[in-house]
Amino acid sequence: MATSPLTGLGFTSPPPAETSALRVVELVRLQKFAKRITSTLDIEELVPRIVDEVATSLGCVEINLYLRDLENSEFVLAGVRGCSVYCKGHHLKMGDGMVGHVAATGRMHYAPDVSRDPYYEACEPGTRSEVAIPLQREGELVGVFTASHCELSAFCPDQLRLLQGLCDHVAVAVHNARRFGNEREQRTRMSREA
Repeated sequence: MATSPLTGLGFTSPPPAETSALRVVELVRLQKFAKRITSTLDIEELVPRIVDEVATSLGCVEINLYLRDLENSEFVLAGVRGCSVYCKGHHLKMGDGMVGHVAATGRMHYAPDVSRDPYYEACEPGTRSEVAIPLQREGELVGVFTASHCELSAFCPDQLRLLQGLCDHVAVAVHNARRFGNEREQRTRMSREA
């Protein structure tokens, strides 16, 4: 039986009889991950937790979490694992590369072969496939999540759907943590002024 890149989340290529049981296991793992990230309200703790847990589970070459900077319409690399080219704080403009394309369209973009993708910008030499997924909450773009893998066509349709579900939870968690941080900052500022 062939193993997919998402083995850590319970993804495998099962015989048809095992498919429904595997989906239940996948959903339970997604639920547990969602609980862990939505219970974190500190953005500086949340982003590394997301990147580390997803990277460990996916077995990917690289994981990136870009967050939208509302002040200048750019995207800032807030969390990264496996990238030797860009570090935390790297900026991308709307429309630049896969992240910028996904930000502009608001839709997931999957490149099963990055060498043939018009939006992919080379980063790690071992990358063969990549997916970029928008982080949206109630129609608002919060950021973009990317996962790169060293195999061609590394993500099957079921895995992509599960990643999209995961990114829905990530978007809510990031939104809530940012909101909490802003409110805490306002309270601190008001206390100083008083």
